[in-house]
Amino acid sequence: MHWGPSMDVRNNGQVEQLKRALEDYLYDLDSDLDLPLEAAHALARGLDSQALRELAGQASDATCEVRELVPSVIEELEVDLSDLPEAVFTRAREAASAYLSGALRFTSAATRMAELLSADHYLSFDDRPDTTHPACEHLWDLKEWLDMLRDGYSDIAGCLFNSPEVAEQYFTKLAQALTDGDANG
Repeated sequence: MHWGPSMDVRNNGQVEQLKRALEDYLYDLDSDLDLPLEAAHALARGLDSQALRELAGQASDATCEVRELVPSVIEELEVDLSDLPEAVFTRAREAASAYLSGALRFTSAATRMAELLSADHYLSFDDRPDTTHPACEHLWDLKEWLDMLRDGYSDIAGCLFNSPEVAEQYFTKLAQALTDGDANG
């Protein structure tokens, strides 16, 4: 029996949700991820492989078993994972898009984006997508402002963003640039 997905399944995007879950797991992008549950959802969507079935049958806290099955799932289903910088940047774009659509509030979206793009495992790469986007120039200043806000500082006079309105204006332009592909905006 052939365990890999057929081309029509791949064309319908069935692998994309599983790909995202695998990237989130491998790159530690979602601390709430239940990969065995995601594997069960993939089976329900029509994907099938021996390793995927085994993964779906694991408990969410079966860390060793899950870690051992992931490479087999990737191989059997021929999942083409993005590298870490691209996966992180994709999640940052999603936060930006969610903000622009109204699904996330400014501080939630900005915090998510800042956390993703300032994580050590992301910053360890020299060739990161954010470095080619001039709109990201003040992302560190935004992160500093968000950290001060989170920590309850009321005196933000030394920050580039001296008010929530100024910070949100910058973030709105950044979000638009990242989602429109207009890095110069």
